[in-house]
Amino acid sequence: MDTNVQQIAYSKMSQIVEAGKASAARGIEALQKEWSIRRDYVVKPTAIVPEIVNVASHGDPSYALKMRIGGAPLDLTSHSRGQLLDRAGVPSRFADNLLAWGQGDLLVSNMTRLLPIVSPEAILVREVGGIVKATLSASYKRMDASPIFESFTEAAIRFGLVPYKGEVSDTRAYLSFLKPEVKEIAPGEHVVFGVELRSSDYGNGALEVNQIVVRLLCTNGMIGSDMLRKVHLGRRFDPNAFGEESTIRLSQRTVELDTAALRSGVRDVVRALPQHMTSLEELLRTRASADVSLPQAIASLTKRGLGKETTEKVKALYEQSGIPVEAVPSNPGAWRLSNVLSMLANAETDADKAHDLNAAAWDIMLPEQSKRRARA
Repeated sequence: MDTNVQQIAYSKMSQIVEAGKASAARGIEALQKEWSIRRDYVVKPTAIVPEIVNVASHGDPSYALKMRIGGAPLDLTSHSRGQLLDRAGVPSRFADNLLAWGQGDLLVSNMTRLLPIVSPEAILVREVGGIVKATLSASYKRMDASPIFESFTEAAIRFGLVPYKGEVSDTRAYLSFLKPEVKEIAPGEHVVFGVELRSSDYGNGALEVNQIVVRLLCTNGMIGSDMLRKVHLGRRFDPNAFGEESTIRLSQRTVELDTAALRSGVRDVVRALPQHMTSLEELLRTRASADVSLPQAIASLTKRGLGKETTEKVKALYEQSGIPVEAVPSNPGAWRLSNVLSMLANAETDADKAHDLNAAAWDIMLPEQSKRRARA
């Protein structure tokens, strides 16, 4: 190992560890705050009242879709707005056009009439501080992410891991830890391994425990290799439970029962990390110099949902000469392309988009693992 490069790698790792303490603490605090004010309601579709509100502070009107379930109008995130429109069978583009044309009344009429037809069963509404973050099937299993993340943290620290990142977005929560050991997977290419817990309580993915890899020269990362998958599906809510009511507030007790087993499972996964990390290191040593077909890779990125603007940027950066090795590896191949994706993730302000880019980086670097995960 080159002494200068080694010193840079260890220095970067120390910086990551120091910054990670604050990031993880903020993530856990945000999770606990969100859970403390979140409210869950199972609602008859006829009890959901769409509303159009002028949100412009001055000048020309600008209309936004909101909803009401008895009290004041509730705001919608872009994610929950899309879910609600989908439950009413109304395409998002059509809704956008109606609002742009000043035809909000027509949108409300369509949604009010179609919701009970397209989605006749009860709907789970998850509200946080006056903002609806999800409208879900009543079969969606309600799991409290906070104690699961606490168990994950306890197990990670016991295993000798250090905090790396903690984030809460409109749709997901992330918490990751690193094993503070530098590994050289190719000449001059130093990485550290870690683990991430990801959860979406809002219908944007399963609860997962993923391995992560961070390149130390630039802190580019990859996320993948799910070791625990728990889709939030439970028993279907009994519509007869409504009686004469149109809305039922769900109790905390049912959440605690659904959560207990997962806490144990997360701890077991963290305890199994040494074997997983050893296997991953061996795979990366093999793949670090692997070739890549850029057209096929771009096609796979398009297939997984990355937009044309993103894939064109990936292609341009991959083919661009003169990018410092501190940003991406200089040699062409899977490792360079993977780091291009991770570099874009580092520049992304949207936590969910950044995570998806890092997951794509993993799939480029370790495609066989991704295929096995897809088949599982």
